[in-house]
Amino acid sequence: MAKLQLYFQDLSEASKREIIKQLKEELKDDIKIAVDNNSTTDKEWLENEIIDDYINRHNLPNEFKIES
Repeated sequence: MAKLQLYFQDLSEASKREIIKQLKEELKDDIKIAVDNNSTTDKEWLENEIIDDYINRHNLPNEFKIES
């Protein structure tokens, strides 16, 4: 039996883009608050930082067991 642990960074670029797209929608309220409170900061940068922080805090391994 083999065990394989996958993290966000192990995913394909297409999968990462899809997850980020979904997170933009799910975190839109947090992003809006950050933009409203930081009017001098670039909106795209804030959005990326919020999404990156979310991924880093929730980047737990997905473990797969392969039995032969």
